Amino acid sequence: MNKNFLKLFFLIIILVFSFIFKGFNYKYSFTIDQTPSVIFDHLSKWNGIEGEKSSFIDEFQNYESKTIHKKIKVKDSIFNLKWKLKQIGDYNTKVIIYAKDELNFLKQNFLVVNNNNHFRQQSEKYVKEFAKSLIQNKKNYFLSEIEITDFPNQFSAYIELESKKEDKAKLMRENIHKVMYYIEDNNIDMIAAPFVEVTNWNFKNDLIKFNFSFPIVERNFQKNNKVKFSKTPQQKALKIVFNGNYKISDIAWLTLVDYANYNNIPVKLKPIEIYLDDPHGGGNDLEWEANVYLPLKN
Repeated sequence: MNKNFLKLFFLIIILVFSFIFKGFNYKYSFTIDQTPSVIFDHLSKWNGIEGEKSSFIDEFQNYESKTIHKKIKVKDSIFNLKWKLKQIGDYNTKVIIYAKDELNFLKQNFLVVNNNNHFRQQSEKYVKEFAKSLIQNKKNYFLSEIEITDFPNQFSAYIELESKKEDKAKLMRENIHKVMYYIEDNNIDMIAAPFVEVTNWNFKNDLIKFNFSFPIVERNFQKNNKVKFSKTPQQKALKIVFNGNYKISDIAWLTLVDYANYNNIPVKLKPIEIYLDDPHGGGNDLEWEANVYLPLKN
């Protein structure tokens, strides 16, 4: 009898400790057909519920572990939301959210059975609104299945540029004249679609250095201060077809990186994307197409 009582007593103690010291009040999860890096990138820029009077007072990000902590102040409450992203298969992610009431943590643990609890309702609302934003975001682009293929060798005139990843298209638009004037002034014919070749990708600061390249017939050309020439060699690469506005084509890069990591395929973090449509023609963004490559390591 005494032994059973002690077992019950210790079981209750363990349950109470785990209840109080588990580190969060509520746990939510959902699965979506986007890869972790795409979601991580979107979450890092997410500013909460539109129109709500709230402020982000603290944030911690760890790209390697695909973890983001966000603290949101709403009136007299502080929501501590910890997001963990786990890849499931080639293209899907399980999103896990741990919600903690920063000011009333213990109280929330004892209110867990109360469905009308304001903190619980509000934290659920954050999760649902973020999930909706992911679904809405995906309406802006299409991605094909990934395959291993060859990136063809290209001799090109190019200019070197550097920007935030999200500013790539804007910088290209502002500098394209530097190459086009040279090509036109020297009566050079383009023989294939223009492409971007990333030469450095700083994940921490989201900065990229890249060559904005225009394929031409190979011969000796005189360099100037802006336009250079190079030959990009043929190489094995992962390939995905992207449809959408080219300013968000880095979604294809992130999808390729996650696919490579999940399948243990060694790659160089130097994406190449060939633009098959001219954005200056306008029209439906979803009809713009780009072939995006991520070179394999030798």
